[in-house]
Amino acid sequence: MGWHNLRRADVLYVSYPNDVFVAIYVNKFQFMNPNRAGNNPPNLNWDINLLRKEEISYPVVFNGVQCINGCQYRYR
Repeated sequence: MGWHNLRRADVLYVSYPNDVFVAIYVNKFQFMNPNRAGNNPPNLNWDINLLRKEEISYPVVFNGVQCINGCQYRYR
């Protein structure tokens, strides 16, 4: 999903049971283009096969609204 700019992929959220989720951030894209072209829907920003090749900048783990790991990166 785009966070600061809806036309650019910014963070990937992975949801788990019991309201746990991981926010995965990539700062420097080498394989996929994070910019949305034209009027494509936002879910087309992420090509999961190309994303798997990217180097993760940092993950942030949440339990509900409580940050439990990687919290120092939360508002970078």
